[in-house]
Amino acid sequence: MSKAYEAVTTLLKIWDDVKEIFEHNKVTIRKMDQETQDLLHEIEFGNLSAAQRMRVFNELREIRQERRRLKNENEALEPLYNILAHKSFSQLKIDLHKAQGAISRIIETQAARSYKPRVRTDLTICTVKSNSSIDEHNADVEELLKEG
Repeated sequence: MSKAYEAVTTLLKIWDDVKEIFEHNKVTIRKMDQETQDLLHEIEFGNLSAAQRMRVFNELREIRQERRRLKNENEALEPLYNILAHKSFSQLKIDLHKAQGAISRIIETQAARSYKPRVRTDLTICTVKSNSSIDEHNADVEELLKEG
């Protein structure tokens, strides 16, 4: 695969990952806020034994610690998320997808490219694909490097 295609694919994956993580964290934080309220109301209105209060306290502590971790993660992601969510970057994402498609078509064209001599029909390269000799040369160089 070409480095250009890999770079565009990586950029698009990062873009999607940042958005997905940030938005998932927001939903989870809201759910944890509601769960915290449930536990606080259990403490306020419930008739709990000492063991039950300790269980509720431990659950509340775990929820608050995980909520803090997610909030810290989103705080760090927010500057990047805001840039990626900006309207001008929406067009950039569309352009990156177009570039990815164009690069893919170029790679396919290059792989199928061949040369047919116009005058000299006695040559051994009459129907050799242009990339096959390059690939063979690169394989030879790689083999020499491994041996060395």
